[in-house]
Amino acid sequence: MRFMVGRYGPDELFYGLSALYLALLLINLIFNSPVVYIIGIVIMFTAVGRSLSKNRAKRAKENRRYLELTAPVREKVKRYMARREQSADYFFKKCPSCKKTLRFPRVAGKHKAVCPNCKNAFEFTIKGGK
Repeated sequence: MRFMVGRYGPDELFYGLSALYLALLLINLIFNSPVVYIIGIVIMFTAVGRSLSKNRAKRAKENRRYLELTAPVREKVKRYMARREQSADYFFKKCPSCKKTLRFPRVAGKHKAVCPNCKNAFEFTIKGGK
């Protein structure tokens, strides 16, 4: 425990690098490439080295940059997961005019809707609703 006092420790970048390492490890199992193996080892040593670093300000700055760069991807994954959870109760349809995704209760039949974004009226059919 005393060894980690004053050290940065794991953060989101550490977990991202670890996931990348595991992905490269799986790829290396398929292709058995020494280049992929070396790249994976370098990535893992980088991740562990960052977590053991005492330069907390620099590591925090690197982590903030990583979070900024991955924010769009993380947001898409978050939306996808939320939509997947709601797919049993709701039907998702894009507005034909502005392409905004709208959510409707999953009720079978023909429906009329007005997009709250562009005020475009359109019809759609839900098959196999509740």
